[in-house]
Formats: sequence, structure tokens, C-alpha cells
Amino acid sequence: MPSGSHFTLVALIVTNFVLSGDITHAQVRDRAVVSLNFDDAPAAVTTATDSGKAGKVADAVSFAASPTRIPSAFVTGSAGYSLLVDGTKQQVLSIANSEDTSRPNAVTVSGLFASLHALNDGGTFGLFAKRKVGAGDPTNYGINFQPAVDNFQVYVNDATGFKVVNYSVKGAIGYRRRVHLTVSLD
Repeated sequence: MPSGSHFTLVALIVTNFVLSGDITHAQVRDRAVVSLNFDDAPAAVTTATDSGKAGKVADAVSFAASPTRIPSAFVTGSAGYSLLVDGTKQQVLSIANSEDTSRPNAVTVSGLFASLHALNDGGTFGLFAKRKVGAGDPTNYGINFQPAVDNFQVYVNDATGFKVVNYSVKGAIGYRRRVHLTVSLD
């Protein structure tokens, strides 16, 4: 994540299928290969528990530079937590490469998210990226956004080069509002 990125993340789910039709919350959770809710004990923010039911392994999740766990930012009275990430401190969440995170077919990344960047912020911020293992290998896929130019982009590298789809930041994530962001790639 580039320097200066600030956002709150409540949950992150990676599944091994493309969402379609009327799929329920329970069905998504049942198919999750990586599922993080950040409700682990808030004392030391160095890891998170992967509760993905369909995953082949319990994925190793770690945090760099200790982001802050705060009481749920979105549900009043909830006993849960959110994760507050500050890119100026180089705080990032990393999921180790595994069978679950290196799917050769479709993948869906989904989570509750709130950007704390004003809509006139001129920076470029990375929200999510999957990188290949090995020197010189490009990013597989990811999400970046630039509030000031109203550009929210989803990109994928299919080994023939990057394919990019652009959306409006205002329409996709806005500012200081909770969104359930889901990106499916096939």
C-alpha cells in the first residue's frame, strides 16, 4: 500500500468462485478460502485468524507496523473490531502465498471498507494487490484509487499485460462511508 493510505477494514473474504445470482451471506462464508474478521484480541495487532471454511490451509496473516484495532467502526454496540490502517506508517496486512491465495481460476475479494481520504486528496492509494512470488514477476491483480481525479481502478495481469477497468471513486467508495466492496475476477 503506498504511503499515505488511510482506511478502515472490518472484514476481508477471498473466495474461489465468481459471485452470481442470489448467493446468501452464509454461502459466501462457506466458500471462503480466506476469511478475516479482525475480532481477535485487540492487544497486539500482529496477526489475524483465518476462518475460511473452504480453504486448503489456515493462511498465515500478518501485519506490518502494527495497525490499530478499534471498536467496530460500523456497528453501534457491536463487540467486534475494525482495523485502522495508516499507510504513512507503512502499515499493511499480508497474507502469505498459499494454495488458497494463488488460485488459477476465478477469485472474489470482498469486504467492508471505508476510505478516510477526502475526495480532493491527490494521492494514489492501493487497497489490495496480489503479487506473484519471485523476482521481476508482475502483480497478478489489484485495486488502486485516486480521489482527486475520481479514478477507482481494478486491474489484472493475465501474462499478456495489464487489463484495467476504471470506475468513479465517488460512486464506488466515496468518503467516510461504509461500503461492501466486492471484486470478482475470472
